[in-house]
Amino acid sequence: MKRLLTAFQFLTIIPLPKKIDISERDIIESVPYFVVVGIFQGFVAIGVFSISRELFNHDISSFLSLLTLILINGGFHMDGLADTFDALSIKPKGDELEDRLRRLSAMKDSYTGAIGAIALISIFTLKFFVLKEILMENLFALPIITGLSRWAITVTMKIGKEAKKEGLGSLFMGNIKTRHIIFSTTIFLCFFTIFLFFEWNKKTFLIMLPLLFFISLVIVIFWNYLCNRKFGGQTGDTLGAQIELTEAIMLLSVIPLLKV
Repeated sequence: MKRLLTAFQFLTIIPLPKKIDISERDIIESVPYFVVVGIFQGFVAIGVFSISRELFNHDISSFLSLLTLILINGGFHMDGLADTFDALSIKPKGDELEDRLRRLSAMKDSYTGAIGAIALISIFTLKFFVLKEILMENLFALPIITGLSRWAITVTMKIGKEAKKEGLGSLFMGNIKTRHIIFSTTIFLCFFTIFLFFEWNKKTFLIMLPLLFFISLVIVIFWNYLCNRKFGGQTGDTLGAQIELTEAIMLLSVIPLLKV
């Protein structure tokens, strides 16, 4: 239970009943439960949508649902997205090591540049339109995607390396084991089985599952390659950016399936 609460305390701004003392080992061992937090966040967004659509139209309700997804984690993932894309926009000068250090320095800068702002606006706009479609077609698809996006960063933590010796990236990289991946996958599949029991269109969901796993793994491999090349590894910002990108791409990918 402590590790589950640790996952919630680490990934959300939801106040817990009591403050718990957390060590670095607790945070590492809480990683398999990230998928539970993601699924929970998806259900909270569904709850906000279900309540608000009794008062507002579909567009406003979808907007409030998306805003909930962003605010429930304190906007940290969107902040990581902006910082990462600002860093990626740094023009290389020919020295690979120096270029990486300049990108990492830009990532630490609290100022959001033009490219970071464009990334934020683009992802927010894309997620709004695709989320609007998802909430119209099938509510259960949202917690599946928010859960799987957290599962994906668990895989990244396993195969990736740290870009620097301090920060969140250094805490996770090299400390996530195969057993963490197996446990996280088992948790996700248990929840998916429960969703399937209540889902009337079981065939679509059974097709959607391997598709989403495939998409998330492709993103993990590509993102890890890009971060290794540009930054020398992963940071807390790049992990947050990966969550946002994975959610947006998976939301977009399942719309054709749900419309069948």
